[in-house]
Amino acid sequence: MSDDVTELPDGVDESEREAWEIWLSNGNDADADSFRDSYVGCDWNNPADYVEEITCDCYDIPEAVIYYIDWDAMANDWRMSGDIWWEFTEMGVTHLFRG
Repeated sequence: MSDDVTELPDGVDESEREAWEIWLSNGNDADADSFRDSYVGCDWNNPADYVEEITCDCYDIPEAVIYYIDWDAMANDWRMSGDIWWEFTEMGVTHLFRG
């Protein structure tokens, strides 16, 4: 990430600066709409937590089964398929993006 202060485009606020810089450093265009469509957030400790949340929101998984699911493996599968990608920061934040 760069330390220089760059102007953020309309639609990207200061709280998303780090994610915006990650977006750009991964070869994406400086298009706020594309960023907005792709950026999921940084509310999870790791990608597996995000995958678990989304999966449980979309499917009624019996509690007796949920403990057998390998959320890390699912997150890796989603990454490999291009559904999501993420980047960890030096401060331990996980920024998630849709593929």
